[in-house]
Amino acid sequence: AADAADDWTASPPRLKTVSQEHLPDHVKAVPLLVTDCKSRSEMMVHDAQETFGTMWVTLKDAPQHLRVGSKVQKGLQNYFESATLKLSERVPFTQKTQSRFDTYQNNRIAQGGLNPRGKARGS
Repeated sequence: AADAADDWTASPPRLKTVSQEHLPDHVKAVPLLVTDCKSRSEMMVHDAQETFGTMWVTLKDAPQHLRVGSKVQKGLQNYFESATLKLSERVPFTQKTQSRFDTYQNNRIAQGGLNPRGKARGS
């Protein structure tokens, strides 16, 4: 474990989340900032990063003879990253969605087929 000290950076690595490009257009990705979260389920993604950060600092600050090796360190990071990716991918689907009719109407308005009051153009 002599090389374990070299593997610990000053701050924990940022865990990856699913980006907007990898989600359907009608689903909004989990916000990057905690302050932009609108629900507790969105905050769970950030809670995983915070928990990982706490664990990282605790293990980094352990006495040299008690530090875990780079294999364990990488395993913990992979575990938390996997959980964060899955949460950020699934949480948006638990949010309130519009009805199909509302989605259809919003698309028609955006395409110019309806005015905002729901009436067909030209009628």
